[in-house]
Amino acid sequence: MSGIWLLPAGLIAVATHGLGWDGPHLAVQAGCILLGGVVPYAFWNSALRHWQTSRVMLFNNFIPLTTATWAHYALGEPLTSTFCVAMILIVAGVALGQVQWVRIFSEPEGF
Repeated sequence: MSGIWLLPAGLIAVATHGLGWDGPHLAVQAGCILLGGVVPYAFWNSALRHWQTSRVMLFNNFIPLTTATWAHYALGEPLTSTFCVAMILIVAGVALGQVQWVRIFSEPEGF
């Protein structure tokens, strides 16, 4: 659906600026397709085979971390201390969500 909404803007951009079919542009487009679409869905489907959906959904919280890391190294964007604290809290939350609390707090079977 988002592709349909963005199609007019894309057509206007192509009409006004042209379309680059050189190697660097094609490499960036291929990277965006593979790393932004194909690989994440492969990881998602693989994780769903092993875990419940509620556990897999927790990892969506890592999207800002991976995006900011990529922007830092590829574009030179700064990582602020506020962002670092927020990411530590998110990582801690995902880790807590992955813990099997029933196993930890259940009574041993021998008692």
